[in-house]
Amino acid sequence: MLYPAAAKPTPTPEPAPEILPSNVDSKPANYLLLTNGYIKSVFDDEKQGYSSFKGLVETIDGHVMVNINLLAEHLYTLKDNLDNVRILYHNIDSNSFSIVAKYGGKFLNYTSTLIFERNKKEYKQIFSNSDEIKYYTADIAPYVSKNNGFDYIDPKVLKPLFKHFNFEINYYTNDGTKTLESEGYKGYSGVVVIDKYNGKASLPKSKQIYYSYDLSGMSKFKLDKLPYTMIYGVRIYGTDKFIKPSKKGGDGYDWGYYDLDLQELAYVADSNFGATIGVDNKGYSLTYDHMGNSDLWTLRLTANSNTDEYRLKIHSGYLGAGLSNDFGQSHLMSYDGTDRLVRNVRYFLKAFLYKISSTPELLYDAILDSWLADSDRVSDKKFIVVGDAKIKFDNNTYEYVIKSAKK
Repeated sequence: MLYPAAAKPTPTPEPAPEILPSNVDSKPANYLLLTNGYIKSVFDDEKQGYSSFKGLVETIDGHVMVNINLLAEHLYTLKDNLDNVRILYHNIDSNSFSIVAKYGGKFLNYTSTLIFERNKKEYKQIFSNSDEIKYYTADIAPYVSKNNGFDYIDPKVLKPLFKHFNFEINYYTNDGTKTLESEGYKGYSGVVVIDKYNGKASLPKSKQIYYSYDLSGMSKFKLDKLPYTMIYGVRIYGTDKFIKPSKKGGDGYDWGYYDLDLQELAYVADSNFGATIGVDNKGYSLTYDHMGNSDLWTLRLTANSNTDEYRLKIHSGYLGAGLSNDFGQSHLMSYDGTDRLVRNVRYFLKAFLYKISSTPELLYDAILDSWLADSDRVSDKKFIVVGDAKIKFDNNTYEYVIKSAKK
């Protein structure tokens, strides 16, 4: 049992699965990928607003394939009746991965999962609300790119996840009568349009693109060289230095060099625990909660770029499960489920710290020791240097203040 004065658990190192590049002659393509569902202001129609992405497309003999690791999160769709679907990528092991659709809203409340074996065309779909299994065959087998190490799929294989939505894909290249340059897409060999709302995938006007992202520099080969930890089988990527809030780690990501692993961890923890777990990434803050409601957070890590400091706040909530089991041994609520919640909080604290520090284990131990009152490794009087960070406890706000040890 994890009582307030208990010794912290010793993490067991777990090797990451080795995912080898496929023997596929794929080539990076100078394509722009567009998805709709974006607004700049409350007066915009999200169905007509797009984001654009560079660096997500490869081709095999002219056949378009997309980087699903980086694309998945951008496929979120919200209907007028508030039914919605959130898509995430999950690596299962060295040979297989899945694409998970989490449906929510007034009429939808279940998950559907596509499971792929790398280098095989056959894939299947399973559902959380039934024992039904559907089988499909892709035109081109998913593969691991030799160019960047990410998983690539034919985007058409995603259609079974969007049966409740108007999902369509189209490809546009220069032809004899109309060029991409004349349509406002100068310099591109092609454009992929993924339409989640209108069911048409028409080529939008370039002025309808509200946000643009260049992910050409992202490489899983580079990420795999970073420090990491394995939590629930998910590889949490760390950093090679303390990343100040005023600096960015990776292109297009707010926390560290890559932060999609936090959502993947939330999904796996949710599946293992059989409860609703939430991780909310607002750019300036990360929150973890036990109940799938970010307003009821248990952990909150905020970044202030003006003071170049992070602030960590821990809240046990009415479940009594923060970094320790607040109810104690004699309380009726002291049961194994609460201890498992505490374990989740500790895991996610460690994952958050991996995004800001190159010495996250030292920082984690100092915070946990301080919280459990086993030591005074964190002072409320002055900053204490811990690895590449310095930390103190703010008694006024009841928060840990974390800064770079270097000026």
